[in-house]
Amino acid sequence: QASYPLPTGEEPVLSLSKDQGEGVGLRISEIMWAGSPVSNADEWIELVAVGDMDVSGWRIAALGNSGEETMVTFPAGVLVEQGQLVLVSNYGAEKSVLAIAPDIVTTAVSLSNSALLLRLYDASGSVIDEVGDGSKPYAGSTGDMRASMERRDLLVSGTDQANWGAAETSVNVDSGSLVLATP
Repeated sequence: QASYPLPTGEEPVLSLSKDQGEGVGLRISEIMWAGSPVSNADEWIELVAVGDMDVSGWRIAALGNSGEETMVTFPAGVLVEQGQLVLVSNYGAEKSVLAIAPDIVTTAVSLSNSALLLRLYDASGSVIDEVGDGSKPYAGSTGDMRASMERRDLLVSGTDQANWGAAETSVNVDSGSLVLATP
């Protein structure tokens, strides 16, 4: 387990594999911004590696009340492989509808239901991926049956609203939960 600084001063749980590799990109692939019947704060972000790469020092930032705020920074030595999913969640599986353990658990994950904008930065500060435009999320739903927002094509811009849709099935969430998501 590794700890690293967060804006809130907490130490999240980290369990990413640390395999060798170098690569070409990481993309935000799914966002559960609506929470779950367990809690409105039961939110997560899924990323997928589109190549082998070192993500040391990379960070995810979101639009917050006082502008852009860093939610998580990857520590030194974290490498991901082509196709590997990275799940960053507000809660661990024991307090969530997630049926799998997230790779990173931090209460810094807080996603707006009305003004969604996420950015993924590499260690040099370059924007690698961006989702949303600061207005209402492109897809997903709240209410009795909640649905995550899923990216349709990893190679199409995350700011293209047509490239996102609401989840239509449930995978890796607790059986019987009123959640459509595929983390």
